[in-house]
Amino acid sequence: MENVVPPPGPETAPAAPQTLTCSQCATPVTIPAGETIARCPACGAHVGGGPGVRFGTGWRIAIAANVALMLVIGLALLIGLNWLANRYFFRRDATFSKKYTLSERTVKLLEHLATTKKKVQIYLIQAEMDGRTHQALQHTLQLLEEYQARCRDNVAYEPLDYTLADLKKVAELTKIPNIRELERNEVIFYCANNSKTKRIGFGELYEAPPSPMGGDDSEAREFKFKGDSALAAGIESVIDDTPTKVYYVTGHGEYGKDDWDIFGIAQFDKRLHSKENYESAELNLATKLNVPADASAVLIVRPRTPFAPNEMEALRKYLDGGGRALILLNPTPEIYEGDTPKIDDLIAYLESWGITVGKDVAAERDPEHTQRPVALGLNGQLIGESTGPMVFTVTEYGYHDITRPLQGVGTWFFAARSVSRMQQPPEGITVTELASTTANGLGMPENKAGEKVPISDCRPGPISVAACAEKGGTEPGAAKTRIVVIGDADGIGNEAHKGGAMSELAIASLRWLVNKEFLNTADPVVEDQPKLQTPVGKDRRVVLVFSVFLMPVMFLSLGAVVWFLRRK
Repeated sequence: MENVVPPPGPETAPAAPQTLTCSQCATPVTIPAGETIARCPACGAHVGGGPGVRFGTGWRIAIAANVALMLVIGLALLIGLNWLANRYFFRRDATFSKKYTLSERTVKLLEHLATTKKKVQIYLIQAEMDGRTHQALQHTLQLLEEYQARCRDNVAYEPLDYTLADLKKVAELTKIPNIRELERNEVIFYCANNSKTKRIGFGELYEAPPSPMGGDDSEAREFKFKGDSALAAGIESVIDDTPTKVYYVTGHGEYGKDDWDIFGIAQFDKRLHSKENYESAELNLATKLNVPADASAVLIVRPRTPFAPNEMEALRKYLDGGGRALILLNPTPEIYEGDTPKIDDLIAYLESWGITVGKDVAAERDPEHTQRPVALGLNGQLIGESTGPMVFTVTEYGYHDITRPLQGVGTWFFAARSVSRMQQPPEGITVTELASTTANGLGMPENKAGEKVPISDCRPGPISVAACAEKGGTEPGAAKTRIVVIGDADGIGNEAHKGGAMSELAIASLRWLVNKEFLNTADPVVEDQPKLQTPVGKDRRVVLVFSVFLMPVMFLSLGAVVWFLRRK
């Protein structure tokens, strides 16, 4: 603590030394001639000063050095913080619903884009739009800022007004290959490295939930923003030099990609095009005899009649040569007739890959895994319905790249056949069970699936309902065969696909099959915005008493205490 604060005034100093007493410790302190202040040797307090105080040369140098040091430290901190901000990027999404938080899949995609050294230019062509479209545009622009912040050397975006103001720029875009004319309110992705383009409408950035009352009330309903997945799919489609094309095998009663009935897979195929950016076609091995060379994978969905020898040979040749296949099978009577399998060649071939397709139906006895949610009650409770033991949800997954996005997520199976790993797979083949029932599950004999079956006749759980096999690829450039078999084909049907069901497992399997397993990451859960609810009953009385009586009394009491303390 200093004893004297030098006031402003003319600079004067005594010509002879003077001795003063320290007010802190009563120690005599001698102030040299020409100085007006000194430090006490006992306690360190400043002694001296008064009207006309003048700091000596030593004090001036010390003060100047102190100020200079503070400036240097401040500048060093500023430079250090700027360096850290550029080297270690950090942004925080403060919205309640986390709608600007990038999914783990998108983060992986941007990291992959950075390694490719490609640059994606994104154009947002805007024109007159309604409130929903304008909201989608604003959310998209903020999301693209996040993309660019994470990958600024590889992602750039530019909003363009489809009016005279940007007419010249819009005309320049039409000179880009594959862009001959523009649509209003659309997003264009363009990669100059390979001249690939992708276009989506602003309407694809939002998803409207189904109306609970029916009819057209889209303006009154809240829309879910899905721009992250739509933009990521657009970027992925233009940086991929080789298109991903899957073939649906036909000719044996399989589901077709254009089937729109309840068990058809048109919705599944639509997702492959719109979100996964796959191309698809049908393949009849009876006429083609060989799997096309541009096939990234083949899909066999619910075959019900035998494969001809030449068809089986074409499939075997493709897979043995490093091909990829996703096979979805249903229980009998579609596969077995009595004790004879209708597709015995296919089942026997899967045995050679270490995968056993059982002649049974998986069932679940745990009630928590057979209660299917159907609605939310007025007070937020879950309303469910019992589905029976053969329609169940799986939460037990094997450790694999396919199941990474499914951890903690339930996958519904609709009367699934057991698909398991052989006790001793052939040498060089790695087989992994992907999904299974709980320990309370059972493998029911197939010919008794509709009857009451004694427990002694059933195989104890857990029962595996999906498995994958992998072989080869140990040498650089060597082809690696991958096969996924799932014991339920109805789970990706049009009706089941609306609720997710087993389609997520099938999509994750396809990503692994076509070497895009880096996209197998869980999307963030988007929470609903909080809504203000008016208190009723007892809650209303509590709010009334607290706000009208308790709060005023509390503040009055606090004011009285402060007044009393100040008076003292």
